[in-house]
Amino acid sequence: MKVGDLVRWAPDGDIGIIIGVVGDHGEGSSWDDDAEAGNPIISWFGLGCVGTDSSVRFHDKSLEGVNESG
Repeated sequence: MKVGDLVRWAPDGDIGIIIGVVGDHGEGSSWDDDAEAGNPIISWFGLGCVGTDSSVRFHDKSLEGVNESG
């Protein structure tokens, strides 16, 4: 999975799009967090969650790829 890919959170079916990766925005940015470094930044749009999140890891089994960006 990479920036631009659509993803689904399996437990509740929410859909999101990967808009970045924690640590890729430069020192001191709001998404530069050592505890979440390397996690995807996902903008969610669904019934259970709306907003932006960076707490899910790429390898989490509950995160499924819906499609891959070109």
